[in-house]
Amino acid sequence: MNSYLIDNNFYYTTGLGYSSNNFTSSINYSKGNDEEKIKFNMNYGFLYLQVSKNKNEITDDKYYKITNQNNIQVNLSANYQLTSDINAYSSVFYNKDASNSDNNNPDNYNYNFGLTKRFSNNISVNTSYLIRNSDNLLSLNISIPLGDNSSYYGSISSYNNNEYYSSLNYNKNIDGKIVNVTPSVTYTSDTDEPWIKSLNASLTNNNDSYNSSLRIGSNNQILTTVDHLAPLR
Repeated sequence: MNSYLIDNNFYYTTGLGYSSNNFTSSINYSKGNDEEKIKFNMNYGFLYLQVSKNKNEITDDKYYKITNQNNIQVNLSANYQLTSDINAYSSVFYNKDASNSDNNNPDNYNYNFGLTKRFSNNISVNTSYLIRNSDNLLSLNISIPLGDNSSYYGSISSYNNNEYYSSLNYNKNIDGKIVNVTPSVTYTSDTDEPWIKSLNASLTNNNDSYNSSLRIGSNNQILTTVDHLAPLR
């Protein structure tokens, strides 16, 4: 159990956990100023269950910028190793808006099933099928290592319009500085702008005194930059 005070508002959290062999479970409850959360987790073997209820009536919080919410979420997932090189996974996600009385915000659910096969040369192929409310999405993905510092990723998916995505990734650590470059191309059929060409690059430096990073992104020649500096304490 712990408690804290933020801007004269009192918050507390209490929880209980249990672990035995391949079974773990926990429940946590948090209460604060116009805010209440409860979360239950359970993991048994390849099965995982999470149930949470969030209620928040804060309309103007200068620290967290949280909007009103009152919902219940359930997530049940399974991850099973069929063979040494084939993995199967499945998940069901459900979100209910507890404050929804006029059906303006209908309940949402996702169901996902997929298979991943990894070959001896570290090439992996994944196929998945997703049902999201009334929409269906079928996708095929492939990841190919091209060397110690580079790889290729490609995907084909069907969601309203067919989408094709290809990218190369280069990542290398040079004297403590991590360089990452990712050019990519996305093609979406039956759209006004079917081709989207992107280039993202970043430089990250970590040392004993501070962490810093610089990121540059270009999307169809529209350039954006982000830099960050954080001293270590």
